[in-house]
Amino acid sequence: MILNDSVRLMITHSHKKIIAGGLRVLPLNLMTALAVVVYIKCTCLEALPAKLSHELEKLAKQGVQSEILCDFDFENISYEQLVPKWKTIKGDYRVAEGHLEGIELPEEKHVSTAGMELNIGKKAMIYYKVKLNKAKSVIVTLSGKGRGHICRMTISNGLIRVQSDCKPKPFHKSIKKTNSKQSTYEILIKLDKGKMTASVMKGKRSEQLSIEHEYIDWPIDNIRWAVMGGPAEIDDICVVRLD
Repeated sequence: MILNDSVRLMITHSHKKIIAGGLRVLPLNLMTALAVVVYIKCTCLEALPAKLSHELEKLAKQGVQSEILCDFDFENISYEQLVPKWKTIKGDYRVAEGHLEGIELPEEKHVSTAGMELNIGKKAMIYYKVKLNKAKSVIVTLSGKGRGHICRMTISNGLIRVQSDCKPKPFHKSIKKTNSKQSTYEILIKLDKGKMTASVMKGKRSEQLSIEHEYIDWPIDNIRWAVMGGPAEIDDICVVRLD
């Protein structure tokens, strides 16, 4: 494998702790392995949604490491084949026409809820697209062992909300905003220990809302998407852990 100067530079920058003595002292097989790692990392970033990729590139320049925990585009796959495996708690979820569809079942008298176990930790980015369609709202809930629900983000046709599920009374911030049920919105949630920031984007327009609370400073190990009413369409889910 031939390494050009740009690959050598990326290897040196990305693995400077390992390659303290310089590239010349590395065995060829190690150089090759590192080049493959860098190539895969760069290819993965290019394949991610543009807004998420841009944020991760900025963090990488600051020395922040990232790990992609899941990346779903829901193309050519069934709900049962998703990995990490999803679990439906309430309602009905299925993959249809390249997106995830969730709908509440009237007889259950509870919002539909489904998600997965994921070692997200305290610092992360969560990206997804949502189209409300016939749903009143779509909610992302983050939970952790020992506390249950930690925080959540809600988008409805009338507001955007971020919330700490602290006890005895939840603490939240909201923006009243008319969100079209037939439009697709990009959502980027940032977790940074005790802070949660949600950006809701449509084209060049963006609304941002943040909340800080010590209750949020807790390791997240479960993420769920809930739909009130429905069906709603959810797509391009990507969860990235930051260290």
